[in-house]
Amino acid sequence: MVPNGKGRPLIGILTTANQRGTFSGNRQNFRDLSMAAYRLGGRVFVFTPEGIDEKHRRILGFRYDPKKRCWLKVRMPFPDVVYNRIPRRADEHKPHVQQALGQLQQWHIPLFNPAFFNKWELYRWLRDEPELSRHLPVTCRFSWEALHTMFKAHGALYLKPVYGKAGIHFYKIEPVNTGIQLTHQLYGRQKRTVFPDWKALHRHLSLHIPKRPYIIQQAIPLTTYQGRPFDLRLLVQKNGHGQWAVTGVGARLAGPQAITTHVPQGGFIISPETGLAAFFGPQQADAILKAVRKLALHVAQSLEARCGLLGELSMDIGIDRTGQPWFFEANAKPMKFDEPHIRKMSIRRFFEYCHYLSRTAKKEFST
Repeated sequence: MVPNGKGRPLIGILTTANQRGTFSGNRQNFRDLSMAAYRLGGRVFVFTPEGIDEKHRRILGFRYDPKKRCWLKVRMPFPDVVYNRIPRRADEHKPHVQQALGQLQQWHIPLFNPAFFNKWELYRWLRDEPELSRHLPVTCRFSWEALHTMFKAHGALYLKPVYGKAGIHFYKIEPVNTGIQLTHQLYGRQKRTVFPDWKALHRHLSLHIPKRPYIIQQAIPLTTYQGRPFDLRLLVQKNGHGQWAVTGVGARLAGPQAITTHVPQGGFIISPETGLAAFFGPQQADAILKAVRKLALHVAQSLEARCGLLGELSMDIGIDRTGQPWFFEANAKPMKFDEPHIRKMSIRRFFEYCHYLSRTAKKEFST
């Protein structure tokens, strides 16, 4: 249990300012954490780079008032711990945000989850570890030559934006009886086109694919439930001892005709035990979930060694029809899980880890 009273850590949630003079980001999540602080031992406030007053070592931020049910402006001392929830990739690279991140580091304030990942970096970081590389679909940076080579080698492929999220502007390329089918995942809908040959597909993609970096990734035939593919979503967090632990495992079932399992793209939430047991039987399903948890912890440890202090990650892991786990994605700024039991545990783990960080940082600074 996280201590209460004077031992409660002061936790600053770092986000960006909006045009109304307050702050951006997921206010529901920030409010949940603020409310939970009263019972789990912590003090939470939200701040932006603009609110940092280095001269007076104070921060102009916002605290949630549960009685008034609103956010109030407050002046706070520097926090013990900073939770990075900068909401957009573009914001992370702005000079004033980089300056704020640098200041926090200079002041020896632990900040976890320093930046978004991108899909190509994730693959490069993990492919050099033999125990992890065998769980990675074949992946390369987009070029027309690579696309042609990968298509001949693997047949079905995905094109994914390096900086993409929620399946938006994903493409799937696969051979069909009448040629080559291209499926484009848009906002909540899919557009399918069949091309008679490679030249026609090339011409179409040249004109229509968004002008942004893409990766090409081997499509893994996933385990199905009720005739539709599903994959697993894991939340991995540090606990009160600073060690990685799996907070929960969920599953997402693809919507009809969808090429991804994301809920905004028509996906459905199902129980991972139900989906896996229906395909493999209960005994093998338990073994697969154990292997998936082990894989997720290994990935978390490996990523932290590459990119700095992490406190939480969400991961997408698929299971093929032989029971082999495949790592697809990790998110350094996970959104809240819809499963109530995972959400409840995630909030508890958040405070346990913040308390651990605060305690260990003070010991290191004092020595």
